[in-house]
Amino acid sequence: ESNQAAFQISAKDGWTELFASHPPLKKRIAALQAL
Repeated sequence: ESNQAAFQISAKDGWTELFASHPPLKKRIAALQAL
């Protein structure tokens, strides 16, 4: 459950930014691995 809560927080703060701004592939991979 704590992982889900952390994901919801990061989703609010980061995912829109992440996909809207098309960051470097390394950043996208790191974000996915952080899941």
